[in-house]
Amino acid sequence: MISHQLPLQPARTLQALRTVWSRAQVSAPPQPLPRAQIRCLSTAVPQLTAPQLLNAAKLAKLSGACYLPENQLQGFLAGESLQLHASGRTHFTRWYGAEGIVTGDGHGLAGDRDGLGEMAHVIALRGVAWRNQESQLFRLWQDLARFWPAPFADDATEKTARLVAHTGVIEMAEEVFETLRPSIQECMQTSRKLILVGHSLGGALAVLICTLARLRLHYPASQLQCFTYGSPCVLASAADSTRTAIQVLGMRSAAIQNFVLENDPIPRAMLSVDPSFVYLKRFSAVQSLLEFRERWLGGQAIFSPKRFLYENVGDVHLILWRSRHGLQVLPLSPEEIQDQLELATGEMLARPAAAAFFSKKPHIILGSASKSRRKLLDETAKQYQFEYEARAPDIDEKVLSRQAADPSSLVLTLGRFKAAKVFQDLVNTQKVEDLQNTYLVTADQVVMFEGCIREKPEDDAQARRFIQSYSGASARTIGSCVCTSIAGGNFSEGIDVAEVYFKPFPDDLADKLIEEGSVLQCAGGLMVEHPLVAPHVDRVVGSMDSVMGLSRQMMLHLLIMAAEPRSPPPPERGQR
Repeated sequence: MISHQLPLQPARTLQALRTVWSRAQVSAPPQPLPRAQIRCLSTAVPQLTAPQLLNAAKLAKLSGACYLPENQLQGFLAGESLQLHASGRTHFTRWYGAEGIVTGDGHGLAGDRDGLGEMAHVIALRGVAWRNQESQLFRLWQDLARFWPAPFADDATEKTARLVAHTGVIEMAEEVFETLRPSIQECMQTSRKLILVGHSLGGALAVLICTLARLRLHYPASQLQCFTYGSPCVLASAADSTRTAIQVLGMRSAAIQNFVLENDPIPRAMLSVDPSFVYLKRFSAVQSLLEFRERWLGGQAIFSPKRFLYENVGDVHLILWRSRHGLQVLPLSPEEIQDQLELATGEMLARPAAAAFFSKKPHIILGSASKSRRKLLDETAKQYQFEYEARAPDIDEKVLSRQAADPSSLVLTLGRFKAAKVFQDLVNTQKVEDLQNTYLVTADQVVMFEGCIREKPEDDAQARRFIQSYSGASARTIGSCVCTSIAGGNFSEGIDVAEVYFKPFPDDLADKLIEEGSVLQCAGGLMVEHPLVAPHVDRVVGSMDSVMGLSRQMMLHLLIMAAEPRSPPPPERGQR
């Protein structure tokens, strides 16, 4: 296994794409890959075709070859129909250059739509091999610690299109670039496609070397590509630049492809979704400072609400694993990157606190009759090793819904009433001292469609109208969660919103769903996880949990807050 020496999360990035590669070879390109194996979920940016996905996976495999023992590299490349051209190492990386027709079962280069393939020169750069005794780790740490942006390639850019990059990585990239310059110039003279690939730090180096090849050597944009796997972002346009980094390079966004694993913190480092930056932004003083810097220096300023240090350069693809569908590749538009990457980061940050909470063996009661919510809690209970019981609150939701003026107020009102009903039933039948470590979770959801609130369908006819209206359209879900400490009386509540985009439905889909019956118990008749509906979901902005009726990330956060002891109110004046 090529990536056995990598840190766990980055190794999984390579392994995920290599798994796609091995599975895809069994199928028959250019037919679409089986949905159970891999899906591209978004239409906000161009989806990767099956051949493009195969090539991205093969290039990940070639990137992983940098971790092979040196005496195995040439034989490995020969098995991939590539000829080793040169190789070398520094204190921070190891690299090689190879030539050949880089194809996926004869279906062309990544990004090559005609499928004919062509000769290419591949330069692969290794990430940090922490267990390699030849690595000078202390010196490497010193280089990586110099993360503040510095001017980059200023000698080849205009004043209104300047770039900045990670100070330490700039020096690394310059060193490798000077070594590779003759090979790159030879490729340019022979009009060969140049593909730079790298994993982790190697991907960051690949982007900077790609930048230098483009700006200093004027390598043709149509002949230059870069693929990164689990790599940190280290490049951005300067604060006073009028163009993004990819625009400064004069390249199509698709020429640089970045693959990010769902919960890998490395590609999120130094971005606005960096875990440390996300945590800091929770403090009002920090948020005020960020907003001040944005007003003073503009939206491109580093250390502002939407930018920490650097930016994503090129297309970004999020690799997901779902037990129902297997591997999924989610192409992210610039508008989606913040929400989708920060979502996974927030879940990662919640895990240690959630693990500590569940280590105390709390008794969880789910106040809901929803099958979808029970399924979500089943998965959470399995993850954190706890048991729960479900109790359906007996309330008239139709009467209570008339008291709310907007969807957020409506779902919070219903969540509170459900909690009050189950709470009252518990204290009427059990002693409070027996409920010391018991927590109640209630939730509610509505669907917003074309400005109207949709609750559960009243009959088959309404359910049919709801379902048919979603065909080729989008709907928004607004869900509440209320978590209550039974003994302590503390409660925490929150709202989570998600957007679902649908492909056109077959004519008989509504009839089949109504005959089965489950959608009649769902807000808006919307049940995206249903086997008949899932194939027609184009993409989800937000979490699938939220669409299903209960954001697990929000629930964990609220449970932890409800468990915190509350300080007693200060005594009134005159009391001691």
